[in-house]
Amino acid sequence: MLKTYDPVSSTTTWRLPEPPSAPSPKKPAPVVVHKIDWDEVGLRENRGKIAFIIDNALTPEDCQRLLKAGEDSAPWSVATIQVGPSDQDVVVMDDYRKSSRILLDNFELADFVLRKLKPHMPEEALDAPKSKHWQFNRANSAGRNKNITKGKKANRIQLTRLNERLRYLKYVEGDFFESHSDGIYHTPDRSEISCLTLQLYLNGSKEELEGGATQFLSRRGPDTFVDVDPRPGRALIFEQGNLLHCGAKVLKGEKYTIRTDLMYKKGPT
Repeated sequence: MLKTYDPVSSTTTWRLPEPPSAPSPKKPAPVVVHKIDWDEVGLRENRGKIAFIIDNALTPEDCQRLLKAGEDSAPWSVATIQVGPSDQDVVVMDDYRKSSRILLDNFELADFVLRKLKPHMPEEALDAPKSKHWQFNRANSAGRNKNITKGKKANRIQLTRLNERLRYLKYVEGDFFESHSDGIYHTPDRSEISCLTLQLYLNGSKEELEGGATQFLSRRGPDTFVDVDPRPGRALIFEQGNLLHCGAKVLKGEKYTIRTDLMYKKGPT
């Protein structure tokens, strides 16, 4: 069921509710979907932009399977910042981003995650052009920098898959990621474009982790923000290109997440 929630921010005393527990050992925890109301939480500059949370999207066993797949594929390395178009155009800036990362290209795991998420996703995330903010532009797809247009003649786009590149992130005590907006990605043949980021939390109970929220920020100043706390199996999905956010500092414990993209292609007009 889709509903608006009251997350913690400078304009409200409420928090995003804790994910519901499983009713019994033999029954899975219920899935709950929350959609951010930007006006309600004091970030009206984001009005009309998509951001929602799916709680219990993954089971604890799913989270363990995904984390093991990542850690079995490669050792953790220092997370870098992209400064150019090539995968080699990266630098380490630990005063801006401090964490560890594993990159795993795995179509099977990406498809597994999408199958878990898709039944619970709002319609506007499945058929992005129903939001006037995201429409695939034919001219821009040929190579211009701007890939999203509000023009009435833009082509419709439809969700195809998750990006197979799974970016595993590990934050230990003191790690963080300063404010940024996520970039939009084209496949090399430019047949697909990303529109939404998926942040998938693999751990983060209140007892084992303190801090580390994904924090949506206001460009009007630091006093207005919205926290989405890491919780096992929680999926945060939000619009790329224009939603300012950060990874708040981990104060206790370790935080494990996967970050990837929802990919779209041009569909019927």
